[in-house]
Amino acid sequence: MHSMMQGQSEIHRKISILILIPFTSTGTFTATVSGMYFFRFSMFNNLAQTPNSVVSLMKNDERLTSVWDVSGSDSNDMGSNAAVIPLVAGDAVYVELMASRLVYDDGMNYNTFSGFLLFTM
Repeated sequence: MHSMMQGQSEIHRKISILILIPFTSTGTFTATVSGMYFFRFSMFNNLAQTPNSVVSLMKNDERLTSVWDVSGSDSNDMGSNAAVIPLVAGDAVYVELMASRLVYDDGMNYNTFSGFLLFTM
């Protein structure tokens, strides 16, 4: 049995977080030290006849990069993206599912968000 995820609150509740740096229970990483960080995220499309998946990496409400799957006839696509970004203490980084979009979730941890500190600045 599977479920569809929709909306930012759902993505924060359901996305699998690999604990490599201090994330909050909502899935948001808040930098405790200034430095250069690496983040990676992945998503599995919604398995609908017409794909409708858009997931973005966000920093302090600014969209940094996204993964899209919104066309085509296949139904088993995954996408991922990554970014190396400077953060100052207090900056927040998280993954956001765009409004009215879906990703597939069945407990197999297809949708991930992870990251780590490369070096302090």
